[in-house]
Amino acid sequence: MKKLLIVLLALTVIGTFAVAQDEAAPKPVGTFTAWNQGNVYLYSQSGSSDAVVGWGPDWNNVTGIDQEWSFGYAGNNYGFSGTLEFGMDNFGNTGAFDPSPNAFGGGYKSSAPSISWFNTYYKFGDMVELQVGKLLVGDYRAPGALIEGGLVTRMASQEFGPLLQIKPIAGLSVGVFANIATGNKVADYSKNLNFGAAYSMPDLFKATVQYRTVTGSSTKATTGVVSKSGNIFNAGASITAIKPVTIVVGFQNNADATIATAKTFVYGSVGGKFIENLTTNVDLLYKMYDTATATHDTTALGVEAQAEYALGQYAVGARVGYDDGNGSGLIGNSDAIYSAGGVFVYPYVVANFDNGSSVKLGLAYSTGKVGKSNSDPVIQIPLVYVWSF
Repeated sequence: MKKLLIVLLALTVIGTFAVAQDEAAPKPVGTFTAWNQGNVYLYSQSGSSDAVVGWGPDWNNVTGIDQEWSFGYAGNNYGFSGTLEFGMDNFGNTGAFDPSPNAFGGGYKSSAPSISWFNTYYKFGDMVELQVGKLLVGDYRAPGALIEGGLVTRMASQEFGPLLQIKPIAGLSVGVFANIATGNKVADYSKNLNFGAAYSMPDLFKATVQYRTVTGSSTKATTGVVSKSGNIFNAGASITAIKPVTIVVGFQNNADATIATAKTFVYGSVGGKFIENLTTNVDLLYKMYDTATATHDTTALGVEAQAEYALGQYAVGARVGYDDGNGSGLIGNSDAIYSAGGVFVYPYVVANFDNGSSVKLGLAYSTGKVGKSNSDPVIQIPLVYVWSF
């Protein structure tokens, strides 16, 4: 009996040591996450036109419900991640790259590919990290507006190349990305580098600065070769030092702006919970164009306010704003609600679930712009749903 007890004790000690060794060792794991936003437009009418129904959001790569499935592997200081993105049930779509900027000049998107971005990363201690692949890098972009989200260009937005990041001290990150598109030459590196820096102090602020010099070209499926120009500078900060207030400021200059793209724009947000359960925010965006056209002036202004009161899992809220109709593109960005310009009103109710999942039903109305480019009033009943894990 004593021998049996001694053997069991020895096995217990060995087992405990093995478990301890296992706990101490890095544990590579596979990951899978998903994010989806769908917009069901239950009713949409412009002026006296017939009412229509449809699906969104319209900012999806292939118009319709936006579906993103990410997968990855995290090893000991190295790993891989990739994201499948597709609209509606268009899972197998592998269309060509489309460098057309979105409505905010906020980066380039692809016309249809299912593999939207992917990267392999390697960490050399705590100070240096290398990423290589088709990258989506938002580390150095100016922070998004509190209501409507991201408004400026990313350092790399579904573009191929390596990214080197150096983190010499806590809170500071400096990065350089080399865009290596098909057809680029080694001699073109000086015209295809992006630089960024970010510095943050927890509970106080985060500041970012970013400069793009990308001037390469790529192929669009429908129209052949199109060029994408860079020379874009943006900077911004999110300030949280004054509780419960959050202040966001941002700026972007597009050196190679076209008539359709604002040369310079500035934006700001302020908000917080000043009353228990009540969140209030205000966004402001001002754009300056090089040239006036038949549809817009040389400046554009958008302003929006939001109030949302939480009732446990549920909340009721409203957004109200004004868009002068000259191309600010501020209102409706995050929920993909169309604004025809003029006064905008959007009351809604929302149910919130785990991991950022939610379902929201609202009534959106914009009066339409009167002036250089008239537009009819628009009324919509959007059902906006997000599922995430």
